[in-house]
Amino acid sequence: MKQAPLEPGDQPGIGHSVVKGDSSDSSASSACAIIFRLVTDYQESFGGHFDSLPFLTSGGCFIQGASLRSAKSGCEIWSRLQWDICQCRRQRQDWYDQRFTLTDAAGKVLADTYYTIRKPGGKPIHGTTDSEGRTAKHVTDGAQSIRIYLGHKQDA
Repeated sequence: MKQAPLEPGDQPGIGHSVVKGDSSDSSASSACAIIFRLVTDYQESFGGHFDSLPFLTSGGCFIQGASLRSAKSGCEIWSRLQWDICQCRRQRQDWYDQRFTLTDAAGKVLADTYYTIRKPGGKPIHGTTDSEGRTAKHVTDGAQSIRIYLGHKQDA
């Protein structure tokens, strides 16, 4: 059985056991280390099938494991999943996080609407606005221009 640096009381994932985390880790960096270790272990365990595994985003959509394969850190995985869990970035001064409210030309909010966000050099990120027309929170390293499209576009 593989061991991941989980904190006592955490629920183990498939093929993982709970072990005491490094006391030098903050809870923020531990969460990032845990998700990175889990995703890395899943890549090894599932092999080629990992790319088609569904992972839930904070926007309520699923992305395939292939979207996570090239992630270099837990922070990057959380960002791709659109989950606002990574606290590591909050310790840095060069990151931005924003949520957007989508409206039509008359200013009426677009509730429960599919959207696609494209960050520079990144893959499309799909989501669904909430009942107030708001997207999930999106994080970038530094100030960046992003594009938002209505609908789920694969080639945005």
